[in-house]
Amino acid sequence: QNNGIYYRTPAATSIFYTAAIDATSAAGLVIANNRISNQGMITGNALGVGLTGVPNTMIKYNDVNSIGTSITSAYHMRIVGSPGTQLRNNVFASSWTVTGSTAALLLDLASQPGFSSNYNNFFSSNSFNSIEWGTPAVSLPFPWTATTGTDGNSLAYHPRWKDPSPGVEDFHHLSHAGRWNGTAFVNDGFTSGLIDRGKGGGL
Repeated sequence: QNNGIYYRTPAATSIFYTAAIDATSAAGLVIANNRISNQGMITGNALGVGLTGVPNTMIKYNDVNSIGTSITSAYHMRIVGSPGTQLRNNVFASSWTVTGSTAALLLDLASQPGFSSNYNNFFSSNSFNSIEWGTPAVSLPFPWTATTGTDGNSLAYHPRWKDPSPGVEDFHHLSHAGRWNGTAFVNDGFTSGLIDRGKGGGL
């Protein structure tokens, strides 16, 4: 929890994925309050969070940002053999050009039992914004909700972070009412559509 995982040095992968968080053969993990950012540093295969054989995981309050023009395959999350996964209050943003496969989330058939997701934001600068649900790819946000009954309160807005560029990584949302800049509150000329759109309490 509470990690900043930032790619600041260019690197390439071949048959393997570069993963910010990759968990295997565990159970009941909580992945929360992390900021993961790849601003065009990775070429090849890129992965934000990977779960393999990790049932009953809670993924909440994470910012996952990925940009790239020389990517083979890319996923914000790849969940395999991990039933009972819950996604809440995460912000995913991507601008990818890939030659292989890509989706905000890949979820295999074995991970579908007990899966739940809501109050997330799935933004893509590309028109094809989807989740791989077993075999088919389902578009976000409305076809995905109609197909699975999940993410009824989720969005697909540009997050309007202040500056996620390498070395800055300021993921505060722009706000007319005031944004903390590290030393004081400042008023922006624009307000992110994600302000006050999450779900608090016990989730």
